[in-house]
Amino acid sequence: MKKSDKYRLILSELTIDNFDYIKDKYNYTQSEMLGLLDYGKRIKDFIEKEEMFNNLLLERQFLLELNESRVGLISDTHIGSKKDNFYYIEMAYKYFKDNDINIVFHLGDFFDTFNQQEKHTQEEIEQICNYHLQRAYDYYPDFLKTYIIFGNHDELFKRANIDLMKELNTSYLIPLGYGGSYIKIYNYKIFLEHEVKSSRLVPPLYNYDTIIGGHSHFFKYKKTRQHMKITSCSDIQPNGYFNELYYPGFAILNTKSNLTIDGYTIRNNEIKEVIKVKIKD
Repeated sequence: MKKSDKYRLILSELTIDNFDYIKDKYNYTQSEMLGLLDYGKRIKDFIEKEEMFNNLLLERQFLLELNESRVGLISDTHIGSKKDNFYYIEMAYKYFKDNDINIVFHLGDFFDTFNQQEKHTQEEIEQICNYHLQRAYDYYPDFLKTYIIFGNHDELFKRANIDLMKELNTSYLIPLGYGGSYIKIYNYKIFLEHEVKSSRLVPPLYNYDTIIGGHSHFFKYKKTRQHMKITSCSDIQPNGYFNELYYPGFAILNTKSNLTIDGYTIRNNEIKEVIKVKIKD
């Protein structure tokens, strides 16, 4: 069945009352369901359901609602790469713990997976992905709860017939979905994102106070969209270390009195604040 036909079938079955049933029936994440609702709004055949789709989007937008005053942000660890470095990850998590941060959000490319430019047999792909999984189980910090958005590298695990939503689900690692998810902290509406293939269902960008994403491997804030990019927490830098905003690091999201993000880099065993952005009062 073509994806478009499958989407139409699911949307035809969806009602205001059976969202969870449909989600479980088709093994979709909540983020994918939001993407499906957005897809349905753009199909003329479902124009009579547009109001219902909008109501469901508003009702089901937030996957998590937290009252934390500060949360950690980490991205692009690329576990399994020859340049992955748990030293940076451990430094970040130690800093979080020492500063009374209990929850961390990982903004994608948790894993590195395989090089698509090289030829691999199916067996080799499965071996690579399982090796990366084992490195995460063996070495990723387990003393803070980490919610994960999966990115473009992570979605390659489906080539190894590995469902990361199930495989990487432990007492301290909690997958949220692929491409993006909404959370609410102290009534601030935050969209967490990482680039994935356009064919994958991801939530629409709407009704948010800020977007926080990975993928770029450096710190950057675009004020016009309230969009903050977080640097990589690994030695993988596609453009090299042009300046300190490209160094490996992490960030902290503050929500107590206003919405701010502080970005830190790790270099020569020192943690340094390199960017501070005030997003909203």
